[in-house]
Amino acid sequence: MRNGGQCPPFSIPACPQPCLSSGPAPQSLPTPLAMLPQGGCSVLGKGAPGGAGIGDRMRIVRVLKSAALAITFAGAGSSAALAATYNGIFSLSGSSFSEPGLVMATSTQSGSVSFQLDTVGQSVTFDLFDIWANERRVNGNNTRTSSLVADFTFAGIGASGSATGSTTGHGGLIQYASLAWGAPILLNFGNGGVLSIVLGNANYSYGLLGLGQGQANGTTIQATATLVATPVPLPASGLALIAALAGAGLVARRRRAA
Repeated sequence: MRNGGQCPPFSIPACPQPCLSSGPAPQSLPTPLAMLPQGGCSVLGKGAPGGAGIGDRMRIVRVLKSAALAITFAGAGSSAALAATYNGIFSLSGSSFSEPGLVMATSTQSGSVSFQLDTVGQSVTFDLFDIWANERRVNGNNTRTSSLVADFTFAGIGASGSATGSTTGHGGLIQYASLAWGAPILLNFGNGGVLSIVLGNANYSYGLLGLGQGQANGTTIQATATLVATPVPLPASGLALIAALAGAGLVARRRRAA
């Protein structure tokens, strides 16, 4: 039966056929909603067997509208800067601390680092440790190359890596020591995140017919961290869509159970 395109009065338990409207044909429904049963009309929120009631469908529409709004806001904020603080530790090791070769000393052999990077391409430079030659002059095997390794661990992002450098002594009238690092450290984290750490090269402990003595004649080794790429998490729009589909499924299951 039809009553001006409306559902029958509440005294009738259910419509014998889907309710029809005299108005214009509805626009195509979003894919998740279009997949739901379309038959039946609602009497106090309950529809005919096998169909989603009007009350159920209205709730689904509200869920999907909320999801669409969340997707809109997520898309608007996707290009916004994501500030992050990176906390890590480092340790030094290698043959540079002992014979043979020119023996080096450092202000520390382990420590912590902390810095913030807000956008891709941003860099920050910070002091890491002091280094100096721990011998009086360059002679004998002091011109041979020794290794210095800096290990970094960033537990918060689950990433670690190492930089390997080489130290050596330079003799002559003006004597000094040098430290040169190899390739930068590239720390991969999350889904596509990349953090680069570059350690600075240096010459130090300059002296006339010998090496400058002590930490005062050494140098400070600095590190430059650069956010090369940010990780790509599941977008907020994806989470909103999942929530919407879950809500629609819950309504459908409740309707079938009724």
